[in-house]
Amino acid sequence: MQQGKRAITPDEMRQIERRCYAMGIPPSALMEAAGTRVAEFVRSEMKADSTILFVCGTGNNGGDGFVAARELAGDYSVVVALIGGKDSIKQGAARDNFDALLKSGVRVIEKAGRDTVSELSAKADAVVCAIFGTGFHGTPPKEASDAIEAINKSRKSIVIAVDVPSGMDAKTGEDSHSVVADYTVTFHAVKTGLLASRKAGKVVVADIGIPEEAEI
Repeated sequence: MQQGKRAITPDEMRQIERRCYAMGIPPSALMEAAGTRVAEFVRSEMKADSTILFVCGTGNNGGDGFVAARELAGDYSVVVALIGGKDSIKQGAARDNFDALLKSGVRVIEKAGRDTVSELSAKADAVVCAIFGTGFHGTPPKEASDAIEAINKSRKSIVIAVDVPSGMDAKTGEDSHSVVADYTVTFHAVKTGLLASRKAGKVVVADIGIPEEAEI
């Protein structure tokens, strides 16, 4: 984990990612590194055999969650609640990591609604929220909003947001309905919205291997 870089906007992060791709670093490598850093953070905070619930969307933020869940399988009791069905998962790195997750034997519950997320959150020692990432703005759709509400109401668990609290605008920090996190593990640099939000909890910046040449 690292600190000290200047805050960047989501657009700046996308520019950095595109530079990485041009340098031969594929999206799958960045997703693998991001998910691994999340898993390492969970290990640093949670004792072995804890129950860890991942609430994941179907985009790249969910893909980061799939990697982290797979990494923790075996040492922790891991459950993944998927907001939506597997057929909606974004093709590419996110889809590949979902397929790898299934092969790992982690329990996956598709189309997880409010009641399912609420029940699982109440039983979990930690909830890792990976529904939406830095590309999100506006109002979450109902199924995601229901899951966010269920997470926020179950305060027995530690809540860890992946990159940004789901439902928050990563540029401005504004939200109509977002996860309230105890920790946010963000990647490469703090996003500007995290500085303006009171819902991010303690922000930890994780190094995902972006070279200096890709900086802007």
